[in-house]
Amino acid sequence: MKRLILFIAAAVLLIGISAKQAVSSAEPCFESSKEWFNINLKSSKVGYSFAAYEPSEYRGKACLKFTNYMKFGLLRMGSPVQMDAEGTAFMTKEFVPLYFKLTERQAAKEKTIEGTLVNETLSLTINIAGQETRKEIAYEKNAIFADAGDFLAKRRGLKDGETFSVRVFNPDSLTFENLKCAVYSDKENKGGFLLHTEILGVDTLHYLDKYGNTVRSTVPALGAEMIKTDEKDALAFKPSEIDIMKETCVSSNANIKNNSAVTLMEARMTFRDAIPERLKKNIPDGAKLSDDGRSLLFFNKIDRFKEDEALQLPVRTKGLTHYLIPSTYEQSADSRVIAASVKAAGDEKNSYRAAKRIIHWVNNYLNKKNFNTGFDSAVEALSGRQGDCKTHSVLAIAMLRAAGIPARASAGLFPLGSKFYYHMWVEAYVGKWVALDPTFDEAPADAAHIKLNDGVLDEAGRYNLMLDILQYFDKISLEITKLEEKG
Repeated sequence: MKRLILFIAAAVLLIGISAKQAVSSAEPCFESSKEWFNINLKSSKVGYSFAAYEPSEYRGKACLKFTNYMKFGLLRMGSPVQMDAEGTAFMTKEFVPLYFKLTERQAAKEKTIEGTLVNETLSLTINIAGQETRKEIAYEKNAIFADAGDFLAKRRGLKDGETFSVRVFNPDSLTFENLKCAVYSDKENKGGFLLHTEILGVDTLHYLDKYGNTVRSTVPALGAEMIKTDEKDALAFKPSEIDIMKETCVSSNANIKNNSAVTLMEARMTFRDAIPERLKKNIPDGAKLSDDGRSLLFFNKIDRFKEDEALQLPVRTKGLTHYLIPSTYEQSADSRVIAASVKAAGDEKNSYRAAKRIIHWVNNYLNKKNFNTGFDSAVEALSGRQGDCKTHSVLAIAMLRAAGIPARASAGLFPLGSKFYYHMWVEAYVGKWVALDPTFDEAPADAAHIKLNDGVLDEAGRYNLMLDILQYFDKISLEITKLEEKG
């Protein structure tokens, strides 16, 4: 189950407005008992994965060892992108993780997450490009490791019509989530079963044989699937010509040739089914629910904030401390980030003018706009000087916070011609929240940005902001009902 969630997370990391990657040539040391899968996107093979299970021991305690690995390669706006990820977990018979380690590699960069459970406390170490973050969280009673959903379903016994829900620890977001499961008889394959799971609004269908072994899994929202195969077939792999951004965009009725000229835009986003509850409970700023309850209506206009009314630095507005402290990716306490922030803002004490200086500096500093990076931290962005909208936003937010300006990531849709693509930009609090876009050097951001969510870029925030779009893009139509442009 987690194998496909891992692929989803990896695939979504590649989505974003711009802005040859290398994957370790050495293959992992595979276990003797394993399952191989081809990873397909829109019926085209884009990668492969394997999963291995075996009885083991961890610190003298009998347990189950689970090992997985995945690798894929495709295009992102014409640029080739490759990524691999692997994980190892030791779990109790109740599927509680005693220890786990996850590793992601992309563009010759590596990120690891390690977790150790001691006395109901999960100690975590996150290492991104040599920058280490440690944290501890209380492990929820009766929660299982996300990788173990398949095992739990089999242990309960596969029965047609059975439904159940379980709390799982998601090692990608480092949070506890509800995993909903439903079991059905597979009418097309006698004796087989269909396991339907849902986590964070993303549905996955697992086709099982009569013994409960997965033979195929699909994520309808992404058009992705994993099909069981043998080692030789799985490893017969070369990067796909599928372009992930073109597969995850939304068509509209307008052709916006110059987004920077858009001063006002009104749009209707209509959902094929019901509006997801998570979105309905958190309707974005500047939007409202339609009378029929099936659409969101957006009323966007450029925010003409009066600079002289901005707060003076540092901004210490009550309730916004969360947007000033460092996070896993927004490393605002790092000396290099602080130095860059001071250089960009200079001696400016007006928070809005300082924010504009930082946005302009980031746009100029990241002088190579490309789609080849994954999800860089602020320190990685300073070092690499290249990237897409996520890289621009992460660095800008870290520098804004270092300057004493509350800042957060904003994510949603953005037009290139008649198509809207996933995009990330920045919001800074200077007396009110103001949208800024370092990717396009806009302060304030133009009115063509359709905001769906905002948040802090720690592990949970990154995961949620990136996964949200999977709940929407294949289920919506977008109609631009009013458009005004300057000039």
